[in-house]
Amino acid sequence: MFFLAMEDLKISEVQVEVLLGILSVISLLGSLAGGRTSDIIGREWTMAFAVVVFQLGAAIMTLASSFQVSIIGRVLAGVGIGIRVVIAPVYIAEISPNCP
Repeated sequence: MFFLAMEDLKISEVQVEVLLGILSVISLLGSLAGGRTSDIIGREWTMAFAVVVFQLGAAIMTLASSFQVSIIGRVLAGVGIGIRVVIAPVYIAEISPNCP
């Protein structure tokens, strides 16, 4: 998959490594922002926000014509993933019934 991207976008192997690695780093930063965001706007709206941000990042990556645009898409997708990973378990724990 990335071999095709390397040829289409004319990027080096180092740039491919940056594209792959940046998602994890940005997901960490997104997860740090998730808790504060959910306290401000609520769990459901935070999850909806995370999905919209992720989808926007995915759309940008799909339409990317350069390395810089791909990075922007990966950053947005990483933020969405990070927020969602933190908030989804909290929301599930809040709505689940208490079983004795």
